[in-house]
Amino acid sequence: EGGTLTVALGLQAGILLAAGFAVSNRTLRLSGLCMFVLCIGKLFVYDLRELDAIGRTFAFLALGVLLLAASWVYTKKRST
Repeated sequence: EGGTLTVALGLQAGILLAAGFAVSNRTLRLSGLCMFVLCIGKLFVYDLRELDAIGRTFAFLALGVLLLAASWVYTKKRST
């Protein structure tokens, strides 16, 4: 199913980011970020059009929280 693929891509992106921070490898971090962007693009183009208004609202809220968290972690870890 389409939603399951999006979740799997998001998890893989998170794993790549975590691995990149753990071993201080810029290539892994950038790969994780690129996969995260692709996952968000798929979410907007394909997955959200099948949800009703309430589902879309919760999806946007969750996406906003995830983006803020990823940005905060990347900023904190990148400076160390």
